[in-house]
Amino acid sequence: MDKTTESQIISRAGKILVNCKETAFDGKTPIYTTFDRKSANVPKIASGKGCYDGVYWRDFYYTVTGFGEAFPQDDLDMSMRYLLEPEVGKMQIPGYHQTDEIVFHKSRFSDGTPFCNYKFPWQTPYSADNPMFAIMLTAEYIRRGGDIGLFAENAEKLELAISSVHLSERHLVHHTGPYIYGFYDCINLAGEQTYASVLYLNAARDFSELYGALGNEEKATKWRETAGKIQENLPALLTEDGDMFISDTGVNFVTDIWASAYAVYSNAVDTEIATRISRWMVEHYEQFIRDGHVRHVPKPDNWKCVVGGDSTGVGFMQNGAYWSVASPWVLYTLALTDKALADQMVEDLAATVLEYDFAECINEDKTCRLPGYTASAGMALLALRIAEGQGIFGIIERN
Repeated sequence: MDKTTESQIISRAGKILVNCKETAFDGKTPIYTTFDRKSANVPKIASGKGCYDGVYWRDFYYTVTGFGEAFPQDDLDMSMRYLLEPEVGKMQIPGYHQTDEIVFHKSRFSDGTPFCNYKFPWQTPYSADNPMFAIMLTAEYIRRGGDIGLFAENAEKLELAISSVHLSERHLVHHTGPYIYGFYDCINLAGEQTYASVLYLNAARDFSELYGALGNEEKATKWRETAGKIQENLPALLTEDGDMFISDTGVNFVTDIWASAYAVYSNAVDTEIATRISRWMVEHYEQFIRDGHVRHVPKPDNWKCVVGGDSTGVGFMQNGAYWSVASPWVLYTLALTDKALADQMVEDLAATVLEYDFAECINEDKTCRLPGYTASAGMALLALRIAEGQGIFGIIERN
């Protein structure tokens, strides 16, 4: 990639971050929303007004880790405290019902109101990845020199939140549906789920690290052992030939590109499995990569069970669009066995993120959704850092 393109990417991504920054109701707390509403509505890009108000755990985690040291530490401190403030527990959700299980909010609006998906009955009652992302983001904050007291004050709350995520007898995340991971929120996933299990594994590792920093060896050991059990049993979710992971055991059973790459990136599998996944991705590259962006499942497959939301036809959103969020994981995985192909992927990614202004995703028909998406900008930057040999921030360096 030439220096001019690199400079343009960094400049535009930085502007997106600045434009996404808002101030909460208290007049002082900075919060970072999910996309740049000031972005020009360039050709091929649909308007995003009214979408994704507030700050979401998942997107904020990708933004912080993606932008790395460019993300202001003081802002991270205040934003974390803002996000962790709401209570956790059984809730009466306005316009919906009294929940039977513990709810941990997925986002918080600028007026302080927590958001739990109550407007969307097919997403009852919330996306359960939020506790994992909260733990992982807390650990990232502490590793950057943040106050360990923030974790000490919220450890019990985070324990309660993650208790809402159920594990099977094999210590893999098990859910009755419709989904766990928020980037699968138009898809029905049920049974044991690969991506969610890797998320839980990473959260457990981070919990162990955080409790270790507090000097609580009992809790540190408990969560380290939990992570070990998940890692030991994760291969049970491999495809029959053992070359990739399936999405879930309940309804889809499809090859899951994102989950497989994330498992490799997270050091959740041994070298033999990681190599098999890498070789499969090299061989089937054209079935799931376009312009450096990543499809959820390889062509000609699609999800077997779409559950609701907008733009869920084949070729749109999670059901066949291409995303930059997964690019760092796939790039890293490809490079294990084919560095040249990984280099080509990042060159294509660099050109396309500028063309589409870091869109949330690019549909099969070349239209796309939400320009100036902070998670897309952050993860594209992370992919560039990996390609330039600057290492993977976060998960892999800790194992």
